[in-house]
Amino acid sequence: MKIKKIYVFLFVLTLIGVIKLFQTGLADNAGAQNGSNLKKVILKLHWKHQFQFAGYYAAVEKGLFKKAGLDVVLEEPDEHNDPVKDVIDGRAHFGIGNASLMLDHAQGKPIVAVAPIFQHCPKVLLALKKSASRPSDLIGKKLMVEPQSAEIITFLQSYGVSLSKCILYPHAYSPDPLIKGEVDALTAFLTDEPFLLQKAGVEYHIFSPIDAGVDFYGDTLFTSKNLVEKDPDLVEKFRHASIEGWIYASNNADEMIDVIFNKYSKRHSIEHLKFEADQTKKFIIPEVIQIGYSKPERWSQIAQIYKNQKLLDEDYSLEGFLYEDFTQVKVVYHIWPVILISLIALFITWLASFYYKLNLKLKAEIAQRRQSEENLARSEERYRNLVENTPLPIAITLLETREVRLVNNVFENKLRIKKEFIIGKQGGLFYEKPSSRDEIFDLVKNYGYLKDHIVCFKDCEGSSITFSMSASLIEYEGMPAVFFILNDISEKIKREEEFNKLSSTKDRFLKIIASDLRSSVSTFQSILDYLIKNFNLLKEPEKTDFLYSLKNCADSTYSLLINLLEWTSNATGDLKPAASNMSVYQAVKEALEFFGERASQKQITLESSVEESLKVYCDENMFKTALRNVVSNAVKFTMPGGRIKISAEPLSERGSIKITIADSGIGIKRDRIDKLFNVDTTFSTEGTEGERGSGIGLVLSHEFIKKNNGELIIDSDIGSGARVSIVLPQTKTGGQA
Repeated sequence: MKIKKIYVFLFVLTLIGVIKLFQTGLADNAGAQNGSNLKKVILKLHWKHQFQFAGYYAAVEKGLFKKAGLDVVLEEPDEHNDPVKDVIDGRAHFGIGNASLMLDHAQGKPIVAVAPIFQHCPKVLLALKKSASRPSDLIGKKLMVEPQSAEIITFLQSYGVSLSKCILYPHAYSPDPLIKGEVDALTAFLTDEPFLLQKAGVEYHIFSPIDAGVDFYGDTLFTSKNLVEKDPDLVEKFRHASIEGWIYASNNADEMIDVIFNKYSKRHSIEHLKFEADQTKKFIIPEVIQIGYSKPERWSQIAQIYKNQKLLDEDYSLEGFLYEDFTQVKVVYHIWPVILISLIALFITWLASFYYKLNLKLKAEIAQRRQSEENLARSEERYRNLVENTPLPIAITLLETREVRLVNNVFENKLRIKKEFIIGKQGGLFYEKPSSRDEIFDLVKNYGYLKDHIVCFKDCEGSSITFSMSASLIEYEGMPAVFFILNDISEKIKREEEFNKLSSTKDRFLKIIASDLRSSVSTFQSILDYLIKNFNLLKEPEKTDFLYSLKNCADSTYSLLINLLEWTSNATGDLKPAASNMSVYQAVKEALEFFGERASQKQITLESSVEESLKVYCDENMFKTALRNVVSNAVKFTMPGGRIKISAEPLSERGSIKITIADSGIGIKRDRIDKLFNVDTTFSTEGTEGERGSGIGLVLSHEFIKKNNGELIIDSDIGSGARVSIVLPQTKTGGQA
């Protein structure tokens, strides 16, 4: 009787609780739907309307903010563009920043990082190709750097470039100054400005902080410490609705593009917005990491990078900067789950009356199950030990659901993704071709194993990796599973491709050399045969002419063999540049002396205006070989009575010396200039007096100059002669040499 009274009492309490919760839920829903009760909230953007803020547009358009009781206004930046100041001064409730918010926090500004939306920062420095080929070239150049660009500043400092060494201009929030050449570089987003530069046909370099190990969070939602402490409920509602908006925008990019274009801004075309949407997903990576996920350890790593660059004091602490410092676990009640739990509670109460009868039977089953679980645990432990101690990437995936259940540290490092973001998810996101996964599982299911199957994966950054995959069926966690072991063969395939290309190039090159050697030797033999038969009949001037012809033939053959030996050493990697400071004047003087006799025979004038003080920093033998080949070609293709002039000038803006060999010869067709540097498309052309050549000299010269951080440039046209320029780094001074 007492037991029945207890049941009745529990039922009444549960029913009262359900009614109360139901009433609370109705009141909350009514409040959210009543427009007059909506709280106005301002979100300050740090750029103009575009897909970069698609999640917030989605939260507005889909009523997610309104459902949370918020009337949200999205404001573009003004000419000052300082969201931090706007939030602290109360002109905005929330703002969009990035990892540089930490520097503001270190200065005592009361701000809190609520949620990093971009897991990687797409902010880069775009530089005109003609202005800079490496970060250090930006010293003394014109830069536009927007506020909150600490990752760019950190990146530049790692290359010894501080902003004080550059000429700074206020950011125009447009790539137009770069397109017009008004500045040399500006900060930009990889998701946006490259589209406009490509459309405008501007050649540019991308300097990315990620390439230098400066991998910061990108767009981060933040607010003031005052708002977090005074109205934590508003902050949590705004954060939750924003993340829900981003999830919707990630899954419905085309719809959000139409919304942005038709309701917010036509500044970007539909095509531009699609480009931005595709690029944005690479930095949010929603299929790998939960949107808004914030890892304190990563913030600590960012802080350490700032400290290393002296942007933060060594005693700086993250305390009070992260939203997690102010939040506690909150239990959110929903009506239907509560009702379901209440019904389950009633059922358990009813079931308790049978507990005694079932007790003995359950004990036996529990003991049996415990034994099975122990056996299974021992089996799984063996698999875990095998997986963790193998030096190759390993994964265990359930056969039916394709769910990843276990990966080792090598797998984690190879694909650059944390275990917590892999376990429990479908393994298909790693396959470069999703159809490959189904094919592999079908093969394993039908045959029980897989051996040395070639498959292409992509890591979390989108880089392709080629694996040789082996797999076998096992039982894991009491279910059929597949044990995968991977062997990275990307480098092997790359080496095979390079070897095949080198082998093909070698075969073609040897055919060219063999043909030219055969021709040279044949000419040599013909002249000798003629001299032997007619020596006594020839006059002295005729004998002299024949001897010069023999010498020219021997010189040509010697140059051919020297180029062959040097090309072979270069192709096999045996030839390494040994750079030193060397005189341009002396090298030019030697080249002119070497070809003086041949030029004199063709009545060609050789001139040099190179100053004795000019020096370059390069491998002496490589430079002299390249110079000889270029001068040899000039003599070969200049008509008798012509002129060859060698000049040199410093390029101070590049820190280089430009040596130009200009001739009055027959010139080169413009469509053949690019082919001169490729051994696969080399061709031999006879000189103005029938001189032979293999066409390999310029290929070798081009490779030698490249190895010494220089350029070989040809400017010519038929009938106007040729101008060949060799650009090399200027001499280094002091300890640098």
